[in-house]
Amino acid sequence: MDKRDQWRMDKRDQWRMDKRDQWRGEKISLDPRRRRFATRALGALTFVILTVVLVIVAGPLLLPLAAVAVPFFGLLFLWTLSRLLRPRPLLTIDAQGIRDSSSLLAAGVLRWDEIARVSVTGLGRHRFLCILPADPAAFLQRQAPLTRRLMRANSALLGAPVTIAQAALPLSLDEVIAAMHAFGLPLPDDEASPD
Repeated sequence: MDKRDQWRMDKRDQWRMDKRDQWRGEKISLDPRRRRFATRALGALTFVILTVVLVIVAGPLLLPLAAVAVPFFGLLFLWTLSRLLRPRPLLTIDAQGIRDSSSLLAAGVLRWDEIARVSVTGLGRHRFLCILPADPAAFLQRQAPLTRRLMRANSALLGAPVTIAQAALPLSLDEVIAAMHAFGLPLPDDEASPD
């Protein structure tokens, strides 16, 4: 590791400590990026319209595609439109835990004692905050059947049933993790300070 990398690490550690002190005792609500949600809604509506036009032009050959694409993108459009019209925080962090409402697969409320591990995972160009519950089976059991199935797929793909996309959040994932530690998420064994 050269001096520049060491300097960056020192700055990052100092930033984390400053943020821990700044956030102690408060509640953080991370609001959505409205422009990103508007773009998502417009994109989903465009896909619905294009699919319908393709079915009209190409005939019944594309009906199976339409049967999948229109409900999927229609649901995505309605969800993003509802988030634009009635904005609420994507993620709330406080002394009790987190409240995730960042996507259709949002975890809801997770207390600090229910979280075993938090990590950052990349998939292509996208980064995700991955949250592994202490008891994944019990956590998945309290989800709706479709959500449970999709969260199992998340586990297989990203290593945790609860994932939050960096693209949706106004802070970096490092900042979110620092805030979580400041509010009560225990540090992993390799980062904990000796007593």
